[in-house]
Amino acid sequence: MHEPVGKSPTVSESRPARLADPMAAELFPDLHAERARLAFSRSSRDRMVELLGALDPDSAADEITKEYIEVTVADALEDLRGPGAGDFFGRIDEWYIGRRHIEDEHHDPVVVDWRAPIAAPFYRATSVDPLGVDFRRRFMLDDGDLIAYLDEHLDDPDEGEVAGGIPDPVLAEIGAERSGEMREIVSTIQAEQDIVIRSSIDQVLVVQGGPGTGKTAVALHRVAYLLFEHRGRLARDGVLVVGPNEAFLDYISNVLPSLGERTVRQATADELCIPRVEVTGVDGVELARWKGHADRIGDIEAVAVAAIRAPDDDIRATTGQLFAVTAALAVATRHRRRVSAIVAPSALHAAIGRALAEHGLHTVHHVHDLDADELPVFDPERVKGLEFDGVIVVNPHEILGEGTIEAVTARGARLLYVAMTRAVQELHFVTDAEPPVVLDAPR
Repeated sequence: MHEPVGKSPTVSESRPARLADPMAAELFPDLHAERARLAFSRSSRDRMVELLGALDPDSAADEITKEYIEVTVADALEDLRGPGAGDFFGRIDEWYIGRRHIEDEHHDPVVVDWRAPIAAPFYRATSVDPLGVDFRRRFMLDDGDLIAYLDEHLDDPDEGEVAGGIPDPVLAEIGAERSGEMREIVSTIQAEQDIVIRSSIDQVLVVQGGPGTGKTAVALHRVAYLLFEHRGRLARDGVLVVGPNEAFLDYISNVLPSLGERTVRQATADELCIPRVEVTGVDGVELARWKGHADRIGDIEAVAVAAIRAPDDDIRATTGQLFAVTAALAVATRHRRRVSAIVAPSALHAAIGRALAEHGLHTVHHVHDLDADELPVFDPERVKGLEFDGVIVVNPHEILGEGTIEAVTARGARLLYVAMTRAVQELHFVTDAEPPVVLDAPR
């Protein structure tokens, strides 16, 4: 890697650190210098904000130029004032990687935008193929304070021994509690994900994977990357994110703005069909016949049912107790897992709502900006794409359609699978009938 033109700070004071461990200097010998670099980056960010704020659009030669300057400056200021602007989460050799481009008074880079080509080795370099990188460092920040880092010596992995007790930023992110909205993952993007994100724009790209593997997050980060690389082209053509429902779009709504992109339109499939979209393509007779054959139902059913596994514990309730048990379990689960939800057939929502009201809770059908007394309740058709730390599935046999595996339909199996895989940490079932065979199988 070539060294950046920008110079390191000579005099800079860091914010008071929260790390009080006297062994910090031994575990992280560069911690003071890296904190000074972070303070320098933030001061450089503040200087950029000051310079942009001083620009006078009225000095433009014409109204068109004036409007362009106003819009451009407003967007830049919003980016630089956003969360994480001025911070960095990684380093390769002497390059610091962050969410926004930050430069010093000489216009030399202090922090490189994660989407820039030079930042790609941060995500992709390995000891087998270091991509010209000798050294990689991943930083951990806690409430704005730099508290730790993890080093990798790619030129000699045997020398890259890390002191015990240093947390891995990737594992820390996986174990973090959900907040009710999807978060950006720029600091923990994996090599395989980065390849997808930076793929060529001139292709149709399909990403497949199991629940919780990051498909949606990768797709949104790809949007941010493409807007960075092809802004002029996409500004003309536009970018559209299509989701299955409003709850899903609400869940992901903060990701692109947090990455500095606010011009992307989001819509559900239903919204695109009003007015109805004209059909412009038709399958050939043989392909249409193959797709519509009843055998496809069996194929999908077999795959969906095979993926369902029995939970560790079941809760069985009589009809009169079903809603009280559900509400009590929801309260307990929510106490342990702040972002929790109930998935139940829509016909049960009213009764579940009344039972929750006895505990001071109100049902809602969104996941963003939840009040302290609100608990999301969804039917299985509307929960696809969402994530919760804790999930309670009510009457899974109704979702499947029947209480025996012989009566499972392909659609029912798919919906139950979707409901089950919304849970990241904790999954419960509550039923007033015998659990379906697929859930009550011998362990």
